[in-house]
Amino acid sequence: MNKSAAFLSTLIVVGFLFGCRATRIHKNVKVVGKPDSTAALLKNNYFIYDWFSAHAKITVINSEGRTEFGATIKAKKDSAIWISISPGFGIEVARVMMTKDSVRVIDRLNKKYYSSDYSVLKEYTSLPITIETMENILAGIPIYFDEKKSNTNRQDTLTMLTSGKNKIKNTLIAIPV
Repeated sequence: MNKSAAFLSTLIVVGFLFGCRATRIHKNVKVVGKPDSTAALLKNNYFIYDWFSAHAKITVINSEGRTEFGATIKAKKDSAIWISISPGFGIEVARVMMTKDSVRVIDRLNKKYYSSDYSVLKEYTSLPITIETMENILAGIPIYFDEKKSNTNRQDTLTMLTSGKNKIKNTLIAIPV
């Protein structure tokens, strides 16, 4: 895979994974209840879909400068995710298709096609990425979260649900509205 395909793959994964702000670290936390009840409440509010369609505006700032582009995302649950990347004026520069076992990229700028498994994404993110992970990111469902190994903690009005899966720790913070 050449540099442009690697750049596009990295751009997409980084945009999805790091689009949220970092969480704050809280001290003086006490355990308040069974993890099952809070995790079940969280699971009841998951966004479940058969088909998903969205448009995204992505800004990447790195040592080379600032780059803005748009993406059209379509997904069929448990089947495939299609992403079309356009910097503007409706001109498509890349297309990505993710299936259960492969990631395919069409680089229209360099007129090249790449096909690989998900291990290529792990090289750039150091996280185990699968189609299920990407579907959960699209739907706003917590990734790397194990309900059976979760702890529920409360500090003031915040409720924190912490879980670890595959050596990755995930903390969800619920703020009452």
